[in-house]
Amino acid sequence: MHRSHQAVRRPWLRVLTQIGLCAVTTALVTLPKLGQAAVPIATTNGKTQVSLDATVEGFIAYDANKPRDRAIPGRLFDPRHGELALSSVMVALEAETQRTHGRIALWRGWTPRIVYSGEPPSVIDWSLLQEAWGAVKATENLTLAGGLFGSPIGLESVFARDNWCWSSSHLNLAMPFYHTGLRAQYKPYDKTTLEAGLYSGWTQNVASNIPSTFIVRAFGEQRWGTWQLLVSGAPTRPALNMSGVGDVRGWLADGFITLKANSMWEFAAQVQAGAETWTTDDEGKMANWAAGTVYARLSAGPAWKVTARAEVFWQGGELEVRQGQQLGRLWWPVDTLSAATLSLQWRPIREVMVRLDARTDMASSPMFNAHDGELRDVRPTISLGLVWTL
Repeated sequence: MHRSHQAVRRPWLRVLTQIGLCAVTTALVTLPKLGQAAVPIATTNGKTQVSLDATVEGFIAYDANKPRDRAIPGRLFDPRHGELALSSVMVALEAETQRTHGRIALWRGWTPRIVYSGEPPSVIDWSLLQEAWGAVKATENLTLAGGLFGSPIGLESVFARDNWCWSSSHLNLAMPFYHTGLRAQYKPYDKTTLEAGLYSGWTQNVASNIPSTFIVRAFGEQRWGTWQLLVSGAPTRPALNMSGVGDVRGWLADGFITLKANSMWEFAAQVQAGAETWTTDDEGKMANWAAGTVYARLSAGPAWKVTARAEVFWQGGELEVRQGQQLGRLWWPVDTLSAATLSLQWRPIREVMVRLDARTDMASSPMFNAHDGELRDVRPTISLGLVWTL
């Protein structure tokens, strides 16, 4: 139940040269925005449409604590300090007919490496796959699908291009990024969809207790924005199943809403509450959490957007150590983790997006690595991200 991962100074001339080389390289690959239709590239007999989706996302980040190993844990799109690197390079093909639809997406980079860090050892390198699914329209309102899906939990995407800020929120990192299994979608109304799915795990393509995870949600898109309500339950940490400890299972309720107030202002909010349960010596135990994130975004003309984000993540409950494993601490080694982010977006043309994030993470006790080997309770960072689009 975990989306997680992880200073030598470089001369400015060298860094600027690297940025220029990266920009030239990424300019060779173009992409559509994930939230929009992929670019049609072929039509067969007027019945099958094949579309291309591709993306390149690169970043350079600065952590004021200057960690020795250059890792910035808890980051998805900017996980390294003082390095110019690619977050993700993704290429996907979609095929759609009147009654069927399928997608296969391959990717590489820091983001997929972090996303698949929780996958158990396997002879297959699952990290190459971002999505691989097929769907059939059983009736006019009912669609059945199976395969590897991006997780529907939460407001944020696994691609920075689809989010309001470059850096990922703590809530996004805590939730799974993908699920393998089956799902059904039913549209009772034109702008409302109901979905139920059974999957192999929260962040596992390989699981012995299939089906183990359920997700039920309702979501929709209105003239004023979008919304979603979701409930899920799953075995969350199979590695903790040991002598004297019962199955560890997580439960959550999650919801978000986006609101377009007018041509200049947009707002969004996500809230979540959940629990992790287990038994030790036939006694029931529980740890719980609650989290919230709010956004405000201002459009300053066609090319500029400014976004402010505030978030807090709290976890509590019983803390227990068994056979060297810690129970009752769901993610980070602190009770409360919060962050404030100010993001400036520049899109000079539709094909190019640049984002600059200034962010400060704050923990209730020291947890952030620093250059002197000590831990800090505050972590100021700056991230510059570049996306090239079609």
